[in-house]
Amino acid sequence: MPTIRRKTTADGSTRWEAQVRLRDVPPTSATFRTRAQAQAWAASKERELREARAFGFVPSARFTLGDAVARYLAGELRLLAPSEQPRRASQLRRWTAELGAARPLASISPADVAAVRDRLADAVSPARVNRYLAALSRLFTVARTSWHLARDNPAAHVAKMREPPGRALFLDREQAAALLSACHLERSPDLAPLATLALATGARSGELLALEWRDVDLAAGRATFRRTKNGSDRTVPLAGLARVALLERLRPGTPPTGRVFPRPFPRDAFDRAKRRAGLAPLRFHDLRHTFASWLAMAGATLPELAEALGHRTLAMVRRYAHFTAGHTAAVVGRALERFGLA
Repeated sequence: MPTIRRKTTADGSTRWEAQVRLRDVPPTSATFRTRAQAQAWAASKERELREARAFGFVPSARFTLGDAVARYLAGELRLLAPSEQPRRASQLRRWTAELGAARPLASISPADVAAVRDRLADAVSPARVNRYLAALSRLFTVARTSWHLARDNPAAHVAKMREPPGRALFLDREQAAALLSACHLERSPDLAPLATLALATGARSGELLALEWRDVDLAAGRATFRRTKNGSDRTVPLAGLARVALLERLRPGTPPTGRVFPRPFPRDAFDRAKRRAGLAPLRFHDLRHTFASWLAMAGATLPELAEALGHRTLAMVRRYAHFTAGHTAAVVGRALERFGLA
């Protein structure tokens, strides 16, 4: 029989916890505002678990969250872009720390996930909370569809945090020149070419650090970033200062091999350079925003921006839509003139 317990929260309100226990099945529970809701859920859940047991599908109580994370990291993680793998591994380990590695996977409920979501919200941004939820949701999806070791995805039933509008700081021509001059004054041999390439290609720092010489064709003026954030390759043109920055890294008579930037990102040097240029709030990723903003102001359409930045949808480039308004107006004007409506 299900167990229904009355609970009093920290703010003095009443909640009702329903718990369903069956032999050979991990216990499962959820919390509701009313006793009737708790009873209805418990009856439905007990019926579902009994039917599953009758048909021979019972999630193993021995398969834990720790087991699931370890299996995911050993296999599924390799399907992500290399730049994304450390972040996903860190997110899943955080869930293991929050819920417990020994916790049976089948016993984790939406209420458990929501409780962790709320704790995370006190420590990180809404966007990061949602990335944590997405990582856990993917783990359960794989466990359910590929491993057949979970019947449900509790993360899919938990509401995401509301995110503020995307941040899109960008530099004007004078600010970009001041930043590059400041980068050249630093002792780091990597900083100035990294900043130049970010401004000229819109590449992320992880993409630049993973770039290999075999994927750079200076004669043709192009470079290919492998397995980018969206999982696909992206080829970008190299022109002007971007091409010069790479040419200057070549050693005469020595064929280039390995990574173009074999050292870690020069974080301290970048921080000093941006302060020297009077751009203290700047992040390196804002150079990518700058590249996109410049393209938009030069007349690039949203699909063209998405292609240049490597986005699969237009959602991520709509933040630059106001820059393309003049271009759109010109296109509409030409069309109306052509058809006699101008």
